[in-house]
Amino acid sequence: LNVQHFPPEDLRVKVFGRKVLVTGKHEKKCDDGSGCYSYKYGEFRREFQLPEDVDAEALRCCLSQDGRLKVQAPRLALPTVNERTVPINITSETTATPRLNPDQEAEEQESGKDVVNKKTEEQMSS
Repeated sequence: LNVQHFPPEDLRVKVFGRKVLVTGKHEKKCDDGSGCYSYKYGEFRREFQLPEDVDAEALRCCLSQDGRLKVQAPRLALPTVNERTVPINITSETTATPRLNPDQEAEEQESGKDVVNKKTEEQMSS
């Protein structure tokens, strides 16, 4: 994050479970020498959700000279995946043919009628 307008003492980084909250507040009183004062006030708030494979307990921050705040956390070692072979059972039950959607059923019926009609026509011409 670019936080160059905030001194380090005005920055806060908090972790709530898997959420990281970075805030900054800065107020500056300016005196022009003639008895007039002006105030500059700046504030920001950014929230981030940490991925599941990040170690939130090991989160750390560093602020560079050019005003960039870097928030880092190492990735957790992923657990090894257990591999097993799943046996395939063969049953003697007959399975029903899968049903077609209504459009395909209509096409099947139409094409079936055409075959019946062609056979009827062939028988009549012989």
